[in-house]
Amino acid sequence: MTVPANSTATVELPQGSSAVTVNVEPVATYSGTETMATRNGRAAFQVGSGCHQFAYTMV
Repeated sequence: MTVPANSTATVELPQGSSAVTVNVEPVATYSGTETMATRNGRAAFQVGSGCHQFAYTMV
């Protein structure tokens, strides 16, 4: 996904997703991504401007 300059976006993934990565780096260590609380049964992440490719596996 691409987030325009000076903007943020919220990404929601199904709860139970494991091994979440952003641009091939674990989401926990990826700078520019903030883990938010679970919302509506989904794991939510806030990302800043730029290009972000999320990947995960379902368990």
